[in-house]
Amino acid sequence: MKPTLQKYIACLLLTGPLVVWGQTNAWESYYSYNNTSIGTVSNQTIVTAAENALFLFDTSQSTSETITTVEGLSGDNISALATYGNVILVGHENGLLAQIDINTKKTIFESGITRSNIISAEKKQINHIQLVDNIAYVATGFGIVEVNPETLEFGDTYYFGPTSNSIKVNQVFVFENVLYAATEQGLFKTSQANPNKLEFSSWNQLAVGNWASLWTQDNSLYAAKDEGSSLSFFQLGNTAQKRVTFPGVLKNISPHENGVLITVSNRVYDTDKSFVRTQTVGDLDGVKPNTFNFAVSLNGQKWIGTSSEGLIRYANDNNFDLISPQGPLLNSIFDIENLQDELWIAHGDYSLFYNPYPLEKYGLSRYADNQWENIPNNQLFNADSFVRVVAHPTEIGTFYVCSYHGGIVYLEDNTPEALWDQTNSGLESLTFDGADYISVRVRDALVDDSGNVWSLTGFVQKGLKKRTPSGQWTAYDLSDVVLDYKQEAGYSNLEFYNNKILFFGGVNSGLIGVDISQSPPQMKRIMGGDMGLPSDDIRSIRLDKDNRLWVGTRDGLAVLYAPNRFFEEDTQLRSVVISDGGNLRELLSGQLISDIEVDGNNQKWISTTSSGVFLISPDGSQILQHFTKENSPLPTSSVKTIGIDEVSGEVYFGTLNGMVSFQGDAYAESESLSDANVFPNPVRPNFLGNVVIRGLQQKTRVKITDIAGNLVYDTTSEGGSISWNLRSFSGARVRSGVYLIFITSKDGLDSAVKKLMVIN
Repeated sequence: MKPTLQKYIACLLLTGPLVVWGQTNAWESYYSYNNTSIGTVSNQTIVTAAENALFLFDTSQSTSETITTVEGLSGDNISALATYGNVILVGHENGLLAQIDINTKKTIFESGITRSNIISAEKKQINHIQLVDNIAYVATGFGIVEVNPETLEFGDTYYFGPTSNSIKVNQVFVFENVLYAATEQGLFKTSQANPNKLEFSSWNQLAVGNWASLWTQDNSLYAAKDEGSSLSFFQLGNTAQKRVTFPGVLKNISPHENGVLITVSNRVYDTDKSFVRTQTVGDLDGVKPNTFNFAVSLNGQKWIGTSSEGLIRYANDNNFDLISPQGPLLNSIFDIENLQDELWIAHGDYSLFYNPYPLEKYGLSRYADNQWENIPNNQLFNADSFVRVVAHPTEIGTFYVCSYHGGIVYLEDNTPEALWDQTNSGLESLTFDGADYISVRVRDALVDDSGNVWSLTGFVQKGLKKRTPSGQWTAYDLSDVVLDYKQEAGYSNLEFYNNKILFFGGVNSGLIGVDISQSPPQMKRIMGGDMGLPSDDIRSIRLDKDNRLWVGTRDGLAVLYAPNRFFEEDTQLRSVVISDGGNLRELLSGQLISDIEVDGNNQKWISTTSSGVFLISPDGSQILQHFTKENSPLPTSSVKTIGIDEVSGEVYFGTLNGMVSFQGDAYAESESLSDANVFPNPVRPNFLGNVVIRGLQQKTRVKITDIAGNLVYDTTSEGGSISWNLRSFSGARVRSGVYLIFITSKDGLDSAVKKLMVIN
C-alpha cells in the first residue's frame, strides 16, 4: 500500500468525545453476565467481559462490581481487554476503544475506528491489545494500529495484505525489538526500527496458516496455530519449531507463572512450560458442555469464563462455584411484564415479519426482592421463542407465557404446570405447510374480568381464542376482518375496552375490533391512510387513562379518540401533530413503533426500532424526553419493549442488547391523599431537578404558595403524581423558604396540606 494512503487511514482514526450521562443516578442497568467471552487479571482483580458489560471480581474481598452503559460503556460488544496500573482498555467489535478507571468505574476516554468509511464494518473489530513501552498495539481485522494508552490518540497504521485484500490480525507482540503479527493468513515479523514497517511488503513471513496467539516464557517466544479441530504450539526463533498439538476448538491462551492455560470449547488444559498437561478441566456438574471461552490463573485457582454460566472459580471438579453477578438469563429482552415489586422477562424472538426462526430455546427471567430467578427452557416444556408473559390480574403467581411456535405455557404459583398446544387445547397450528409441520404461533394473551383467557394466533383462520376458567375453548373466525389469514403472520398485542371490545392490529389488516358483548361478536377493521392509519401494519396498541387508543404502526403513530364509537360508519383515527421549531409535524412519523406504555400520570412511553424511546405528554402535544444510545445508557437505539413499575416510578427499557431503567416521576394513584409525600424535601443548594409530589389521584388539584400565601404554582394531576421545576409563574426559580402545598381531590371530598423547604 502507498504511504499516502497509510496516513489517510491513520487520520481517519479520530478520537471521539466521551459521552457523560446527566443524572446518572436516575439510571440503572440490568445486564446478563452469563455469557463471558474475555477475561484478564489486574492485581488481585479478575476483569471479565460479558458481551457488552464488564464485571470486576476482587479476589481478596470476594466482591464483585459491574461496569455498564450507566458508567459510560458504549453498549457495544466487547472483543478485547488489557490493563495497566488502575486502567482498563476495552476494545469493541465495532472498533471503539475505551479507557476505564478501575477505582471510579467510570469511562475516561473513548475513541475508535468507527468513523472511517474506508474500512468495512466487519474489519473494524479490535481483536487484541498489547501494551509495550507506552504504546498500545491494537490488532484489528485490517491490520495493526498504534494508540497512546493515556490519551487514546491513534498513531501509525500497519495495513496488512495487498491493497484490495486486507488480512485479519489476531494478535501483535513485541519481543527483543521485533514486531510479530499473528494473522489468519500467516505469522509475520519485522524490526521495530524498520523505517518502512508501514509497508506490508517489508514484513517477513515466518509461516503460513491461522496463527492465534503469541506469548513469552523464560525468555523464549511461543505461538499457537489454530488448525480448526486442533491447535499446535511452536517455539519461535529463526524458524517456527513445533512442540505439541492438542485437540479442540481454540478459544484462549493464557500463560501463567508455571505454564500455560489452554482453553478449547470443551476443555481447559493446564500445562507446564514444556506443554505437559498437569491438569484437565472437562465436564462440570451443572455447566453446559462446549461453553468454555477462556481461563486465567490467580492465587493458585483457575477462573474459567463460559458462555452459559458466567465466570467459574475453580479449584477442582468437586470444588467450584459460579461467581458472575446476578442478572437475567440473557441480554436479549423481548418482552417485559411488570407487576408490583416483580418483573418477568421473555427471551424469545421473531423477525420483522414474525418469523420465529431460527428457533430459540430460551427461557424466562424473574426479578423479585432484588433477586433474579432464571427459568430455563427445559423447565418450560421445551417450547420455543417465548414472546409474551401475561399475569392473571387477580390470581397471584398465575401467568400465561406465549410461545411463537409452541402455544401457551401455564404457570401456577410461579411454577410451570402445563403447555397448551394443538393436542390438549383449542389452540391451532398453521396447516398450509403440510400436515406434518406443527407451529402454534401465539402472539399475545389477555385475561378479562370474568377470568376468561383470550389469545391471538398467527396464520390461523380462527385466530382469536377464548378459554373459560373451567377450561372450555371457543374459536372465533376472523375471515371478515383479516384480509388473508395465510398472509397474516402476526398481530399486535391485545387491548380490552370497557370489558366489551377487543382491539388488536394485524400485519396487513389494520386495526381490528371485536365486540364480544354481542352474539355472534361484531367485528370491524379500519385500514388505509384515508382512515388515519400511517400503515396497515400495526405493531403495538395501548389504551390510556382517558380511554383513548394509541396505535403504533410500522410507519408512525395514530390515536382512536373514541373507542366506544369504533363500529360507527365515520370513525377514523387521527395523527398527533406537534410543534417542532415553529413547524408543525406528525408525531413519530415514519417510525416503527415497537411498544407503547402508559405511566401513572397518563404520559406515554413509546419505543421505536431505530430512534430510541420517547416520553410523550398525556395529550401527545409535547415530547418530554427522548432517549437514544447517544444521549443515554441505552445499549442501542432499537428498543423492543417497555415495562413500568407504577409504585416506584421506574421505567424499564428492554433491547436485544440488554435492559436498563430510568427513574421516572410518575407514580400509581393513592386511595387517600393523606398518603401524599414530597421529595426531595428539603431541596438543598445546587439541586437542579424537579420536586415530585406523589400519592395523588387522577385530576387532583395542587396549589403551591409561599409562607405569605402568594400562589407560585397551580396544576391538576393526570395521575398519581406531579412534577414541579421549582419555578414560579414568572419563570424564575423560587426563593429559599417554606412553601405550602395544598392538595384537593377532584370531587373536593379529600384534601391534604404538605410543607416543602427550599434552600438555594
